[in-house]
Amino acid sequence: MGIFALYDTVSIQKYIYSSNRLRDNQGASALVERCFSQLLINAVKEEAEEGTFSKISVEWETNPQKVGFAEDPEIDCEVLYIGGGNALLYFKDESGVTWKKVNERFSCVLLAEMPGLSVVTEIGKNTGDFGTDLDQLFKKLQLKKYESRGAQDAPCLSVTRECSQSGKPAVVQGADGTWIAEEIIKKREASGQEISKTLYKEIGDLAGMLGEQWVAVVHIDGNRMGDAIRRLTKEPDVKKGIAKLREFSMATARLYDVAYEKMKIWCADWIQESTDSRMAVYKEKREPPFRKIYGAGDDLTFICYGPLAIQSAEQFLKNLEKEREQSAFLKETGIPISACAGIAFAKPGYPFSKAYEIAEACCRSAKKRTINEMGSYLDFQIIYGGLDSLRQMREKQTASNGRIMLRPYRTISTERDELKNFYLISEWIAGSGIARSKWKELRNASEQGEKTLGESVGRLRRRYNRQITELFSLLNENHVLTDASANTNDIAVLWDGLEMMDLYIRGPKANKNGEAKNETDN
Repeated sequence: MGIFALYDTVSIQKYIYSSNRLRDNQGASALVERCFSQLLINAVKEEAEEGTFSKISVEWETNPQKVGFAEDPEIDCEVLYIGGGNALLYFKDESGVTWKKVNERFSCVLLAEMPGLSVVTEIGKNTGDFGTDLDQLFKKLQLKKYESRGAQDAPCLSVTRECSQSGKPAVVQGADGTWIAEEIIKKREASGQEISKTLYKEIGDLAGMLGEQWVAVVHIDGNRMGDAIRRLTKEPDVKKGIAKLREFSMATARLYDVAYEKMKIWCADWIQESTDSRMAVYKEKREPPFRKIYGAGDDLTFICYGPLAIQSAEQFLKNLEKEREQSAFLKETGIPISACAGIAFAKPGYPFSKAYEIAEACCRSAKKRTINEMGSYLDFQIIYGGLDSLRQMREKQTASNGRIMLRPYRTISTERDELKNFYLISEWIAGSGIARSKWKELRNASEQGEKTLGESVGRLRRRYNRQITELFSLLNENHVLTDASANTNDIAVLWDGLEMMDLYIRGPKANKNGEAKNETDN
């Protein structure tokens, strides 16, 4: 019957985003993408050339419905599936000897080509019940991943130099004069080709005009994808189970690629149509200011010009749900597709690894909302400096009268925390005619407790009573408030719009009522 072998990477986020330099992270991402699709497959091919296998099958994407070993008993090894950071292989040899030979060859080239990247693997018998076999194999591999996380790299000895980026022993001096480890060398070698493909080579290129520069790190992750895989692989028949796994992997990859490219096209049109002077720097560019850092399966991270981030992330999430309806496989299987996004806004010189950490934390914050109700949610945070965690940042922003932010927002909903309400408030602030200094005073007062906030509201009311009454009437009509009394607690709903007012650019999707207007809503 043979055995199945499952492979996975350990602490992939740490490997990709451990450096504060974008170039290193971009290179690490390129290496991870090649780990299984090139190195592991090449290890299988080379073992076949050495005589370990008499017949192999590695072209799993060519015909997803064909499972070679189930039809041809002569196949000794088959690559069944690669996707989402995993690889699944079949070995006819039940003793595991050939599996170990492949691992030895794979490990040697992995250490040479991708130092610092850790991979774990486990095997399980093919009992004839594919769903149960794969479920048990995932559990075994997860346990091994937890066990391997305790292993640490050997610290530098006193006679060695320390890498300025990874903290590991340095072996060479980089072009910038700093000493770097072998891991960083390989990442930078890989990044050269990746950077050459993009118009925006440095973070500053994505940050807009000098003097007002902000970039956004956007991290997107699918909701309950593990549940979807377990649902698909309950199929006991190995041919049907593997075919569904392959179809799901390819359908998800297509979905994310299409959603991302359509998002970029939408943003390119937005830039051309915008009359905001901050967009001028990108109007003559042949592509919008985005740079993908990592994309595999349902995991996506990209950087973009800060003011584009929230509406772009929303557009991606909406595209994703819409494109799902175009997938015959996903509609047939009834698998829902949604995702959550986390966004960190930072200055170009802020450590990239820390910005990613905050974006990932925002994504986790958004995902907590899916516990009660599935859907696509979005959360964001402005980083003003320092190295605080997201929790620490928000503790400092929480006023004594309770929660002052509505985020995370749901992209499609009728509740008060729907993202359109953020646009509604932001649009009104931008066009209210109230001096920005007054809005900033109110924003600062929101962090200083109910008394200070009440005094600020009073001053704003005395001078701009008509406008404030109009605002709260509008919020009441859109069910953001329970009444239009405009007390200090109601002012709290303005916080997200007030905090983002310097980074907000009116988009094609928002009219005066904050309603979405774009091609995905037709």
